[in-house]
Amino acid sequence: MYKQLFIYCYIVMAIAFLSQTALAQKAYFEPDPMDPEEMVTLYIDIAQCECQKLVGTDQQLYLWTWMPADPVGAGGNGSWSSSSEAMALTKVEGDKWKFEFIPTELYGKSADEIFASGKLAFLAKMKDGGSGGACELENKTEDIMLDIKRPASPNRKIYSFPIAYITDYSTNDTMKLRGEDVITIIYDNNFEQKSTMLSPDELFLFIRATDNNGVAYKSAQNVGSADNDGSLTKMTNEANRIYSFTFIPDRFFELPEGSTITNFSVNIIKKGYVNSNDAVDGTFNYVYRCDE
Repeated sequence: MYKQLFIYCYIVMAIAFLSQTALAQKAYFEPDPMDPEEMVTLYIDIAQCECQKLVGTDQQLYLWTWMPADPVGAGGNGSWSSSSEAMALTKVEGDKWKFEFIPTELYGKSADEIFASGKLAFLAKMKDGGSGGACELENKTEDIMLDIKRPASPNRKIYSFPIAYITDYSTNDTMKLRGEDVITIIYDNNFEQKSTMLSPDELFLFIRATDNNGVAYKSAQNVGSADNDGSLTKMTNEANRIYSFTFIPDRFFELPEGSTITNFSVNIIKKGYVNSNDAVDGTFNYVYRCDE
């Protein structure tokens, strides 16, 4: 089911990307949808713009942007008559230029604030933008606006916050956090199709983990004892059949000094577990990215 949903969402995202780049070749960004906390590359094709004064120029061009917000740091945009060097565009070929940036750092806004703005507004200009306002007078393109869309995601009955990103068609999720960071596992029982697990009163996690030295840990002796009295893995009933459990893996388990959790897996069971009828189907694995 997850595989089919992921493939469907991937196709939808691909079509949306191709549509934007086909219909608005003068500018687009990759990846689209973006992750505001990761590197984004904005492309501008001056030859496709309505204002043509910059076509064929051999001068350095600069990005001037004001949405989601004015840029922060390194002088921001600079002044209209003297753009900040931090906003210099890189020539790709011909009249195509690019600008690489991390949105949260460039604009000084959170990922949620950037998504809430819904737009990336900008133009390309020479160091001195000139004056007069019209295309034929100022050294710039017209104002350009691109939509900022949240990544589409399938309805998943088990997910995490912060969101773990799907890397393949398995139940493995790759996390851009570390074992020392807070992670919340969320189970939405509204998407449960197993009749014996509908609207449970109490739910518990059975957590298994491995550290950077290959040492294995687990939250209970086995999955059947995860609901014992005094269990530290009882999920919180948030209402509307949504359950959550928040923890810091490196603190949850007693680790030797210098060790950190590199991956963990969870099973979800209900109080009074007897057999698989009392558990959510599947083991859900989370792996920390080693390049973070």
